[in-house]
Amino acid sequence: MFRSRQYDSTSSSSATGLGSSSKGLASGLLDIGISTGFPPSRRPARGRTKVAPCLWLINLGAIASTSAWAAPPTQPADARGSIALYCADECSELKLDGLALRARLPQTATAPTVVITDVTDSWTRPDSQTLAQWGEGNVDGMSTAGQIVLIAWATPRNQAALTLARVLQVAVEAGPWVEDVDTGRLLARVPAQEMSSEAMRDAPDVARLATIDIYDMDDGTTTLSTRGLVRLGLPDIVERGVASSDSQT
Repeated sequence: MFRSRQYDSTSSSSATGLGSSSKGLASGLLDIGISTGFPPSRRPARGRTKVAPCLWLINLGAIASTSAWAAPPTQPADARGSIALYCADECSELKLDGLALRARLPQTATAPTVVITDVTDSWTRPDSQTLAQWGEGNVDGMSTAGQIVLIAWATPRNQAALTLARVLQVAVEAGPWVEDVDTGRLLARVPAQEMSSEAMRDAPDVARLATIDIYDMDDGTTTLSTRGLVRLGLPDIVERGVASSDSQT
């Protein structure tokens, strides 16, 4: 099942920059080869009161029928992503077997390439409320991490999932916590290892590697957007103008 989060229109300026289209989200996902057999869940965004254990579901069939499709989303030239490694004191050595370390990422990746940046002094650590809402596993130590290292990568599309798996494995070998920058998830070592294992499967479940964001707009409609598909070599998709009644069961 796709994981998701919920925003109102004041918590984010828009859902732009993700390969917007006018076609229903479900149909768009099907067009790029992603199964939508299970609907995404809906949960509150960072900074909002957690509404547990209530779980709202999206009727993808209704969304798919709300608008006509103008053109298919553009496939990215390669796959790109980033994670932040959190360590209690100092991170262990990063073992980059099979990953080329460069000063900056190439314009188009022809081999798995990474850039590593120490962002300890500039990265915003999650507070207790954020950890409670977004954390998976024991992530309490992330708020007081002594070192934070950003790992960004680019890789050919046909190596996208395996590169994601490898980067996650590099991270969990060097430290106990990972911020999945592409989806917003905060992961302890075991959930990060599980994501890595999923990405290594011959046919990984994309729904376990991405999220759907839900934005409640001032005009009463809902905007849906995927996050995390670009690192798998797929275009992220945005669906705007969804009737609020169609975004809930």
